[in-house]
Amino acid sequence: MPKPALAPSHPSKDESSRRDSANALFAETPLKDPVRGGELEYSSDEEEGPACEPASESEMSAALLPRAKTESAEDRQWDFQNSLAFWASVFFIEGSALFTVGSVALYPAIDVAEGGTADWKFRAWVDWTFVIGAWCFTVGNFLVYHQVTNADASHSSGNTRRKVRYCRLPDWGHKGQTAAFCNCVGTLLFNLNTMSMFSWVADKSTMSGFNFWYFGTGSVGSFMFILGACFEGEHNNWRQVSLKRFTELPFLMSIFNFLGGLLFFVAYVIDVNRYAEHECHHGDCTLTIWVVCTPFTVGSICFLVASWMAMFMWKRQEFGVGFSKEIVGWSRKMVDIKQQVMIAIYIGNIVAVWTRLGFLLSYDWDYEFTFGAEIGQKLLMYHCILFLVSVIHCTPRRHPFDYLLYIMRIIAVYGFVTECVTLHQDAVI
Repeated sequence: MPKPALAPSHPSKDESSRRDSANALFAETPLKDPVRGGELEYSSDEEEGPACEPASESEMSAALLPRAKTESAEDRQWDFQNSLAFWASVFFIEGSALFTVGSVALYPAIDVAEGGTADWKFRAWVDWTFVIGAWCFTVGNFLVYHQVTNADASHSSGNTRRKVRYCRLPDWGHKGQTAAFCNCVGTLLFNLNTMSMFSWVADKSTMSGFNFWYFGTGSVGSFMFILGACFEGEHNNWRQVSLKRFTELPFLMSIFNFLGGLLFFVAYVIDVNRYAEHECHHGDCTLTIWVVCTPFTVGSICFLVASWMAMFMWKRQEFGVGFSKEIVGWSRKMVDIKQQVMIAIYIGNIVAVWTRLGFLLSYDWDYEFTFGAEIGQKLLMYHCILFLVSVIHCTPRRHPFDYLLYIMRIIAVYGFVTECVTLHQDAVI
């Protein structure tokens, strides 16, 4: 049985001419609005955008294919690097804010004195805020270290790219990588220092135990922060000082990190052999107030300012956040102050929840399971909101996406107020 004839793959000349005539007639005949009458008007998303140009066959094919198939492996690693810079700054801000809370609570005038009935409040306000803050700093410093040590693995071209590794020694000739390494070592020592609140970790009952676990780990860890800030400053040429340089975030970040490490070092060194603590127990708290509590507080604020500078650099697509000049984005985005304020509120919620976690772990609550479940749910929720923030760089103009973002912001503000009120209620028990 003969096969039926196939239709021609291309139209004939007569068909093409008829189609061109119909298209020309359609273009010359304006469409009518069936409701309001008159001609239909068209508007693009941009009021004064460039004229549309016909896409090439390759562009049309790429638009029809899934993103994963048109996106190279290097592009996916680049996006991953972008998110690393954001999350490093987020955890730095969380840790610095928790250090600030614990430092303020150290002042003798604040009624969380160690010993007696308020011992659990001291653990909640001071010990646990420093412990959790050190955890956050650990995550942030590892992300920065991973970022800068794998810069050439993710962003260079050619066959010389190295494979991305999560644990590798730095290039000692690269001052930014050396700075990140010093900060990681300092963070590990600071974790030992803060975790020494647990008797199963350290015995500080003897003078030698106190000098090792508190004075030793704290002072050496702070010195590593100072050393890291010096390498970071050298990487950013901080010895070339001018008025213009005080507008450069990497330069300022190096200075604030140096000041933070130096002030922490002073606060630890003065308490060797429990000297400041001994003087305060005998009624003279001058050293405790001015050489322990104040350096801790001001140093924590310096770390907080430097951490927010890292957030600004991420927004401007300077993904090396002061430790690598090679990792930059393809464009320079303006920093939206309103978005930064909302990020502060989101992180403020997280810091309040972290602080409440310290209360949960310091006191025998009747509703402990419910308390813990609420804290875990809120930590996950607010970090998921921050994940959305890392994607949305500006307020969308299309409905209903802009409304959804505004609703999320209103809920976050309401949550921040309720977290502060709840934290106050837990504290006055």
